[in-house]
Amino acid sequence: GASGGQKQAALADSEGAPSKAPSKSVSCPKRIRSLAQSVYFRTDSAALPSKESARLERLGACLGRHSVRIIGHADPRHTDEYNIALSRRRAQAVAQALSQGGAPEERLTIVAAGRTSEKATSRAAMQRARRVDIIVR
Repeated sequence: GASGGQKQAALADSEGAPSKAPSKSVSCPKRIRSLAQSVYFRTDSAALPSKESARLERLGACLGRHSVRIIGHADPRHTDEYNIALSRRRAQAVAQALSQGGAPEERLTIVAAGRTSEKATSRAAMQRARRVDIIVR
C-alpha cells in the first residue's frame, strides 16, 4: 500500500504550517497613531462606516504591545442615559473591529463618555460630537 503512505505524508505536511500567521499580510505605518484617528458616526447610529472598518482592523493588527482607550461620545440631544448607551455601543463597534484585526481584547479599554461636554449647537459641532476617540498608549 504505497499510495496510503503518501497520503499520510501530505496530511502531516499541511498540519506543520504555522496557524499563527495573520491571514492578510498587514503593512503597518511607521507611526501607528496615524491609524488611530477618531471615527465619526451618523446620528443615532453605532454602525461603523465601512471605510473605517478596514482602517480599524489594520490598526488592530498593528497594535503589538500597545494598549488602547476607546472613548465613545454622543451629541447632546436625547437623555444622558440614552447617550451613555449610544456612546458605549459606538466604542464597542470600534473595539470589535480592532479585535477582528487581531488586537487582544485585554488591551482594549472601552469608555462611554456619553454626550459631549462642549456646547454643540452647530451642525459641524454635532458631527464632531458623534465620534469615538482612539488613544494609543
